[in-house]
Amino acid sequence: LISHRQDPGRLGNEIKPKGPNQNNRRYPGRPNNDGDIQRIIAKAEKEALIKARLQKAQEKIREENLRLQEQLNDAVKLQEKLKQQTAFLSSKLPSAKPPARGPGSYGIKPSVSFGRNAITSNKLANSDPNGK
Repeated sequence: LISHRQDPGRLGNEIKPKGPNQNNRRYPGRPNNDGDIQRIIAKAEKEALIKARLQKAQEKIREENLRLQEQLNDAVKLQEKLKQQTAFLSSKLPSAKPPARGPGSYGIKPSVSFGRNAITSNKLANSDPNGK
């Protein structure tokens, strides 16, 4: 009993003559002609170029990440140093509070003091132009 063969009584078991369109390749994984070989070579070259560009970009990204990591480490060290200096200075210096100022005075002082009887813009606006 041979189980892998088709039933001899079926119509699909007939041997057909080989025609020009029939796939008669001895090695189905191999290319048929020079055109197929050229297409395979062109595809492989294109893939190699893409792979080289990708590797170059990955290396560039790695270098940039290392540079940024070094900058981050330097910034963290500087921050720690500044914290230590701030703690040291705050422990050594007495706490100095800024002088209290009245409401509405935003810390802006005139460079020239006018005194009590100085003429201001309000006095000029309310005064009589004839001097009365």
